[in-house]
Amino acid sequence: MADDQESRDVTASDGSPNRETSYAAQMAESLEASRKAVLHAYREALQAEGSALCKSPHWEECESQANAIISDCISSVERDWKRPDERARITSMELGRRRAFDGVHPAYSFHACTVLFEVFLGHAHRAALYIPGDIADQLLVRVMRAFNSSADFRVQSAMQGYDAFLLMKVRNANSDDRLQLARDIHDHLGSSLAMTLRCLELHEAQELDGVPGKRLRDAYSSIQEVLLYTRKLVGDLRVSTPRAGLEASLKEFLVNAHYVSPKARITVSGDEKWMDRKFRGELFVVLRECLRNTFNYAKASLVNVAIDIAPHEINASVEDDGEGFDVAAVLGSGTASGLSSVRERVAELGGRARWTSAPGRGTRVVFHIPYTRPLGGAGHR
Repeated sequence: MADDQESRDVTASDGSPNRETSYAAQMAESLEASRKAVLHAYREALQAEGSALCKSPHWEECESQANAIISDCISSVERDWKRPDERARITSMELGRRRAFDGVHPAYSFHACTVLFEVFLGHAHRAALYIPGDIADQLLVRVMRAFNSSADFRVQSAMQGYDAFLLMKVRNANSDDRLQLARDIHDHLGSSLAMTLRCLELHEAQELDGVPGKRLRDAYSSIQEVLLYTRKLVGDLRVSTPRAGLEASLKEFLVNAHYVSPKARITVSGDEKWMDRKFRGELFVVLRECLRNTFNYAKASLVNVAIDIAPHEINASVEDDGEGFDVAAVLGSGTASGLSSVRERVAELGGRARWTSAPGRGTRVVFHIPYTRPLGGAGHR
């Protein structure tokens, strides 16, 4: 409403130019004439403070952004300010990514906006010196409002690019660290344990009476237990975040964890592109935990995993033909950390998990998880 009122103030009722319109054109012309002086003073102020943005190529990018903000301000004098288009947003986001890559902290950008505002404000006041007070105030308010909106739009877009770059680096670093740890455990600890286990087996076979002693049996059992745990740990580390599709990642988990029984059937329907990476990763962890529970406790011969992906929801189930359990008793005991973890993760995704089981009748867990994709791309809430 304020912008509409300002527009009426500088335009006659019959649409013809009037005094206010002429003053607006005069101020716009004056601001355009001072553009080079503003940019020169802007750079000098940044150089005096030793800003990292004064160095090439950062200055060229900084000057381009400042030019765009000044253009928005000049345009706002004679017409309503319009939000920068998608191209400006993408340009600013790319700028933010490059500054993150080069290690230029956002504090430099925030401070540069303050410096540009102070320099530009002085020139705007001088441009309004010969304009009547009430009209000058009105035009100055409009210019300052445009400056704030334009600068905020570009800085916020740049911060999105900056944050996205850093998050990608953190994600990649975590993934690389986990894979390195998995390799170290497998290559060093796992190999040593396997060799020790083999030596115990040979020693057991060479016993004169064919009956290994108690200490030997205990050592043999302990080594087997540690080796099994090591293999599971390596499997978890390697596929904590699915790099491929859900079906391939779950099968990879089973292979890396060295699970042999029960037989697993995994089917996925729908397009995984409807989910963003984070959502898919959380769903993978939930399904992996269900499979681990089945393999460790169900004593089943077959487990079926079915995943149905729709544009706005996920429906999945894990069903086995094992010995089953009393769901209410186990969940109420406070010792079912695996089941509690699954329920909590599904709840965090905005969905629900439901178990159906009874002693001797197998177990079925069903998930329903709704999600909403943002406009312009995949992703959940």
